[in-house]
Amino acid sequence: MSETEYQLSDINSEIIKRVELAEKAINGELAPNEEFDGLILDLNDPDLTENEVRFLSNWIEEKLGTKLQEAPIKERILSPDEKTLAVIYSTNLGDGWFISKWQNEGEEGSFILNPEEAYDWKVKEDGYRQL
Repeated sequence: MSETEYQLSDINSEIIKRVELAEKAINGELAPNEEFDGLILDLNDPDLTENEVRFLSNWIEEKLGTKLQEAPIKERILSPDEKTLAVIYSTNLGDGWFISKWQNEGEEGSFILNPEEAYDWKVKEDGYRQL
C-alpha cells in the first residue's frame, strides 16, 4: 500500500464524521444542532492510526489542490508568547473557509478549518501578530 492509500474500513467513524462536518461547514450546510470545532487533523493525537493520518492528510491536500509543502500561504500569525505559529493557507474553500496549520513549540502541527473571521479574531482579540 502506498503512502497515499488507506483502507476506508480502517478509518474510525468519528474521523469520517469529522470530515463530513467539515464538508458541511464549507458548503454552508451545517444544521443548527451540528457542532464543528474546526479540527481536521491533530498530529499530536496518539490514538490516530497511520491510515487515519493518511486519510485526513489526503482530504486536506485535496481541498488545497496540492501537497501541503507546496500550498500557497495566505498569512502567518504568531501567538503573543511566540510559542504558537499558525500558517493559514490561501485556498478559499467556499464562503471564506480556510485551512490552517497550528503548531506549538516542541509539538507536531494541527490542521484546523475555520472561517476567515476566526483568524482575524486571533489577531485582533487574542494578540497574535502577523508575520
